[in-house]
This record gives sequence, C-alpha cells and structure tokens, in this order.
Amino acid sequence: MQRSLLAAQYRTLFEQQQDRDNTAEWRVYRDAVDLLESRTSLPLGVELLTRVCADCLLYARRDGSRHDSVYGTYGAYMLLKKRLYEDLMREVLICHYEELMESTPLQEDLESVLAPDILPLLREPALASVRTQLRDRASTLAAQAFHDPRTRKVKRKAATMYAHLLYRLGGSLTAPSQESSWELSSDTSPQQK
Repeated sequence: MQRSLLAAQYRTLFEQQQDRDNTAEWRVYRDAVDLLESRTSLPLGVELLTRVCADCLLYARRDGSRHDSVYGTYGAYMLLKKRLYEDLMREVLICHYEELMESTPLQEDLESVLAPDILPLLREPALASVRTQLRDRASTLAAQAFHDPRTRKVKRKAATMYAHLLYRLGGSLTAPSQESSWELSSDTSPQQK
C-alpha cells in the first residue's frame, strides 16, 4: 500500500473518531496521520513507533491499576494503545517493504533482497504467527551462519534483520510462552501471562 493511501485510510479512521476525542483509537489514529503525512522516513517512523509501544507497556505496568472511566483501568487503556500502535507499525513496515520492492536501487542491499520474503510474513493476520515465523527465520539463519563460513557474514546480517523486525513487533528470540505479553486480570492489576 502506498504511503499516501495508508495516510488517507488513517485520516478516515481518525475522522470517524472525532466525536470520541481522547480515546485510545483517536490518539493513535491522530498520531498515524501525523506520521504518514510528514516527511519522516518510514524506517524512522517504525523506530518511533517501537519506542511508543515500549512506553505504553511501561505505563501499563507502572500505573495499570488506576481507575479509568472508559476502559476500566489505565492499564487496559495503555494496552489497547500499544496494540493499535503495533497494528500501525505493521502497516508502515508493509508500506516500507513494498516501496523497497518497487524501487530500483543503485546497489542491492540486504533489506531489498529480503523484502519479498518479509512482506508475506507481515501480511499474516495473526501477529503471533508473524512473530513465530520471524523468530524461526532469525534462529535458522544464525545457525546456518555458524556452520557455513563462506556465507557467515550475510547470514548473520539477515538473522539480525529478522531479529530486529521481531523486536519491533513486540517479540523476542525466546520461546513464545516466555514473551512479555501483559494482560489485566479481573482484579484490575497487571499480571504477566
């Protein structure tokens, strides 16, 4: 999807939320429009969104039990914002990798070479599946780099790219059951799964 189309999509979502200002959706859609209509590069936008997701998780953990009249708790509000920012980040990454595939670079860099492999992963509907596949690819390439000295450098770089993408999407290289996904229980205090 082109950046302008993605910006138009988020502008429509933002305008639909106008009567519900200061909700999680309204804030995320407003930030999406600001990001996509600015001159900020998409990779830098992903870095910014990564930091925002980390901040949302921090606030959910720190102040999660505070009461919120709309969402029940502040933690629930922040976790919803985090999920919405992660969805936005996936869309921005898809847009970035589509742009890489459409461009004809002067020299082939590893990110351009891996774009056809990464795009289908990012388009998967389930974020957990995306994380699992990225984790598997990063681990496989790291193991191959260890055993094949001729392609070690390229495979290490590719493994690192998959690992960074996994991290940006809120995953880790540990097993899925060990990932830091937070949920609020019925007593409104944050608990780790």
